[in-house]
Amino acid sequence: MGILYLQLVKSFKELRNMDDNAKAAVGSVIGGLALGISVFLLVLYIMGKIYNVSLGEIFGQIRDGFRDSKPKLQ
Repeated sequence: MGILYLQLVKSFKELRNMDDNAKAAVGSVIGGLALGISVFLLVLYIMGKIYNVSLGEIFGQIRDGFRDSKPKLQ
């Protein structure tokens, strides 16, 4: 835990020493990542509403696709 904290403090100190263009670039990357994840979740939610499937079932299907396993029949 301490090592992670020291890494975080070091990265914030380096961020303070950056010029404005570098700060804008880091902010753009973080903002783009947050926006991409939110759009992905919104698309999954809309697809779930269209096909009448819960978000948990969609994540289960994605997980099963990566595991190369068949879904359980209940």
